[in-house]
Amino acid sequence: MLPSLTNIMAGWSQSNTTATVNSDIRRNEFQVDPTDIQVRKHIAFVVQDDSLSLTATPREAIRVSAKLCLPRITTDKEIEDLTSMMLAELGLDDCVDTMIGGVVFLLFKSD
Repeated sequence: MLPSLTNIMAGWSQSNTTATVNSDIRRNEFQVDPTDIQVRKHIAFVVQDDSLSLTATPREAIRVSAKLCLPRITTDKEIEDLTSMMLAELGLDDCVDTMIGGVVFLLFKSD
């Protein structure tokens, strides 16, 4: 089986594959080396299925992603401000505190 696009973009490889992938990665029109540590400090790949709880809200999910991606010196206030901006930009203002849910969550939920 060929590697998935997300695995390729994340730099994950499968040792049993014979596929060769050639590409160039660009940021703001400039080609970058994704193995360069200075570049890697500015990119992240968060696997939603493994990282986000079904009982999390959009606000919590985006906050967790921000904490994983932003530099450690980013203050909690800055993270909250960025989270609010992202939620507004995505049009999620009306459901920011609603649980994301999922199939497994629905099986066990009782009203």
